Amino acid sequence: MNNVIRIPSITASIFDQEKVVSLTASYLQSKMDVLESVRDLYCEIDEAIEEGENIQNILSKRKDDFDEPEKLELFDDNNLIDFIQNKELDNLTDIIDTLRGEWPILDVVDVSEAIFYDNIEQKSELSWGEVFPLYCEPKEETIKHFIDLCSCVAFMEVEGNYFIYLTTSGQDFSRELAYAYLCVDDCIPSNILTDQENFSPAGEYIATKLTEFFNS
Repeated sequence: MNNVIRIPSITASIFDQEKVVSLTASYLQSKMDVLESVRDLYCEIDEAIEEGENIQNILSKRKDDFDEPEKLELFDDNNLIDFIQNKELDNLTDIIDTLRGEWPILDVVDVSEAIFYDNIEQKSELSWGEVFPLYCEPKEETIKHFIDLCSCVAFMEVEGNYFIYLTTSGQDFSRELAYAYLCVDDCIPSNILTDQENFSPAGEYIATKLTEFFNS
């Protein structure tokens, strides 16, 4: 599989900002009803614990709410209440930590409404003024994959053109960018990454995928 040379990056300020659409933000907005339901559940559990109530009462009351199709879809056909009860979780910290471990998109959910919405914004905010052009449109499952696995990378669309952008700055994200190109365009541009250097800073999963690409 050959690398493709293309422009390393484009300054985002050249775009008409009214025509810039963050695909990552759009995906998160499409899941807001589900995410807000999880936050409501956390708040009810937190209140019950403060008042010395048994949280199982809250869980039983909310079980049917998490049988709705859009919730089952986001949680891999799991009813979130069943999952909590099967794990025998009985305090809010364990519930939050366990759910985030299983579904990393729930990293954004917090009992604090302000922190919740701030987390949503940070997942899709352009933090560095350069974007990276793509040939192909990122699929929804790819956008979710990066929210879950590598949230420093996000995707945008500008008048039918697609780009990768970074939501975090201050370090070298060439490996993460390379993996994003691999997932969307099925190649890695030679001006992004060119060899099998030590990939460990990007995480074991991404390192494995990059090694497989360069060994192919």
